[in-house]
Amino acid sequence: MSISVDRLLESVDTLDELDLEEIEPTRVMASFADGFFFADRFKIDEVLGSGGMGTVYDARDMQTGHRVALKVLKKTKSSTEAEERFRREAEILASIDHPGIVGIHGFGAAPDGTLWLAMEYLEGQTLRQRVARDGSMDPAELCPIITAACAALTETHARGVIHRDLKPDNIFLTSAQPSEVKILDFGLSLALASKKLTATGTVIGTPRYMAPEQIKSAHAAGAPADVYALGVIAYECLTGQSPFAASDHGQLLGAILTGRTQPLLEIHPEYPEALGECLKKAMHPQVEQRYATPEAFAIDFADAASIYAALVASPPPKAVRGKPTVRMPTPKELEEPTTRTSSPRFSSPDGVLPAATPDPAPEQRPLHVPTWMIPLVVLGGAAIMAVGAAIAYWWMS
Repeated sequence: MSISVDRLLESVDTLDELDLEEIEPTRVMASFADGFFFADRFKIDEVLGSGGMGTVYDARDMQTGHRVALKVLKKTKSSTEAEERFRREAEILASIDHPGIVGIHGFGAAPDGTLWLAMEYLEGQTLRQRVARDGSMDPAELCPIITAACAALTETHARGVIHRDLKPDNIFLTSAQPSEVKILDFGLSLALASKKLTATGTVIGTPRYMAPEQIKSAHAAGAPADVYALGVIAYECLTGQSPFAASDHGQLLGAILTGRTQPLLEIHPEYPEALGECLKKAMHPQVEQRYATPEAFAIDFADAASIYAALVASPPPKAVRGKPTVRMPTPKELEEPTTRTSSPRFSSPDGVLPAATPDPAPEQRPLHVPTWMIPLVVLGGAAIMAVGAAIAYWWMS
């Protein structure tokens, strides 16, 4: 199905740059104050974040004593679809027990009907916060994160769940040592065995990380769509910028649909070619040309990252670093016997290496004869002369 860019922009459901408060002007529930008791069970400490579907609080479950991240659905005058998505997220999280997926402590409704979801409380930072604070990452740093995220997605895909909204904000790095990777926010996920909740032509997700087939139809998103999002995330973490050169949403969607990206090696020529090819395949606009599974992407990314790590650990010889070129000796150097050599000279970032000079001739030392050998030499010479004279006399007689 073909959808115009203008139609896509009109149907964007969750876009970073849009004001979600303007999209939902019918919201009637105010944020809870610190110390507020919710659903006769949770003591609210502070707001952790707020999105289009709900608000997440740092809270204490007074029944279990657990510190939880409490997600409360925003109530609207017409929120049937939002409630269904909220219930689906709770069901998905409850059905998946994997260390790479945020855990769930409970799900229910307050006396007034407000839905809530109690998830494990995580300390640390999102991948976006990590890059914003410390800058872009090299392949060796990023590899464990990509590998862990792919392992978690492999589990969700095996259970028929497609995330559909992967982005750096939804990949969490815990403060534990070593850090753990957690996939967050399954509010827009697609359970392949469940009924459709999205109207035809509606765009679900964050466009910058959406695969072309997901932009065209939210129901067409399969495992390769999540791989596509991971490819964009990896590119941004490695370069600190988006792979799409676009100044507005129309150009962005056009670049995604046509596969117009800036090659990784144009920004980082020192990275191995295998890494550039890996990301190019992960972000390929054609589903058939893309990695079919997160596992396949993780394997190729890890191989490319290991090549980079090996290059860093064992750099080429300093004399020829940076594509060396042969330099012929100048006429003046040819006249200097100490610099003549058959060896080529290489230019390098550190300057021209001097020609190898011939080893100096060994020092001539005078012959030394011990004094005790002098009489022996004299007597020996006399004996030889006597023998020679006797032979001559015998021959002549």
